[in-house]
Formats: sequence, C-alpha cells, structure tokens
Amino acid sequence: MWFFFSVLPWVTSLSSAWEYTHLGINTQVWRSPRGTTLLVDPILVDELVFFGQKLLFRQSRADVPMRTQKLLGGDFDAIVLTQGWDDHAHRPTLSALAKHGKPVVGPATAKAAAKDAGLELTVLDHGGVTWVNECQIRAFPGALLGPPWSKRENSVWASYGGPSLYYEPHSDFDACEDVTADILVAPAVAQRIGGFDLVFGKIARGAKLLNARTVVALRNGENDSDGLLAPLIEQVGSYDEAKAALPPDVRFYAPQIGEEILI
Repeated sequence: MWFFFSVLPWVTSLSSAWEYTHLGINTQVWRSPRGTTLLVDPILVDELVFFGQKLLFRQSRADVPMRTQKLLGGDFDAIVLTQGWDDHAHRPTLSALAKHGKPVVGPATAKAAAKDAGLELTVLDHGGVTWVNECQIRAFPGALLGPPWSKRENSVWASYGGPSLYYEPHSDFDACEDVTADILVAPAVAQRIGGFDLVFGKIARGAKLLNARTVVALRNGENDSDGLLAPLIEQVGSYDEAKAALPPDVRFYAPQIGEEILI
C-alpha cells in the first residue's frame, strides 16, 4: 500500500505530460495525453533549400526512418506552421502530406507554400485561437524577420487543459507580452552570420517572461549543411551556458534528434 501511494504522484504527472519529439531543423511532434498529435514546422522529405538556391545554402534533414514514415503515412491530427520561410513551411513536405487532408494552421506568410502544396491554410493571426480536438492553439507575435516595420511571424501557445507549451523558433521574445506558459520550447544556442543574428539564444529571458518551469532547447542548427553561406554561419553559446543561466528550479532539456521525452 505504501508503494502505491508513493508512486501515484509520479504516475499521475506522466499521464498529464506532453510527449515531445524533435526530428531535426524545426520539425517537432507534440502529442497530448489523449493522443492528439500536432506536427509542427515539418521537414520530412528532401533537403532544406531557401528560394531554390542550392548553391547558397542547403541543409540535410534528420534520418529518423520509423517516425518519419508514420508521419508521412498520416499519423498526425494537424500541421502547425509558425512562419512562411522554407525552414518552417517546407513545400516538398507539405506536398507529401497533402493527400491526408489534415488541417493546416499558420500565419498568412505560409499561405503561398500551402497553396503550392495543394493545401488550404487556416490563417492564425496574432491573438487568434483554433482547436484540434481537445488541444487549443493560440498565435502570438514571434520573430521579426525583416525591417522594423515588418509584421512579426508567429509564436505558438498550445494546451489540452493540462500544462501549456509555448514555442518561439528564433528565441525572439521582444514582443512577448501578456502570456504565460508552463513549458518553453526555443533555441538555446544562437546562430549568427556576418554579425547579424539569425536565431537568438535568449532562452533564459523567455523563461522569465513566460514564468515557464520547464525549458526545452530546440536544436535547430545541428544538421549538416552545405553551400556558399554555410561556412559563414556561426553558433554562439552552449547548452551548458543556457542551463546555467536558468533558475535552479527550472527543468532544462536538450533532447537529441529522435529522442522522445515527456514534459
């Protein structure tokens, strides 16, 4: 009897956790305890190339065959896109998934990629809300990827009634207001080219703003890359430094590609 009551809180916490898997670049799978599976910013086929210019930059995708094949076979409930850029709205992958007819939500900047793939995008603007089964998804202002007057791309908040999860793919929290989350997913290591920050590593700042108690480092810069621009991209910071910058009571994870964790 003593053993039952001692493990009950642990079992209960696992049963109310998100199942999280990173599949390389920005590709993630979020699965709720009731089984609703959100496929986020997927790249599951071909390489990552920006604007079709392979000579400038191309990046290989992760090789996680079993999970990738299940997803390509339709083992998900919806696609969630945060940006319209190729490393988030990947046309070859969207085309490969179009036959399943699953919902696709994302910012207006992803409409062209979805249309090219034969998909209809449900535009989720800043402050917008949508539901996938029991999961509520909200969009907030995310990364600024143009001049100061440009509209920001999306960051995404999700919850199934349990712990809430907030994802910002560039660790850009300059417009993060009036939102809290239990879990933060964002890059912990910055990426820079020629003194210009492509991706920030401000994960400690994000955790403080959101009051997050769990942080998951998105390892979106670790795949093999090639092209004229690839040698110019510099990684700044480390996972150890990111963890050390967090308060000691905040849990920190830096899962490897294909590693499934409960958060």
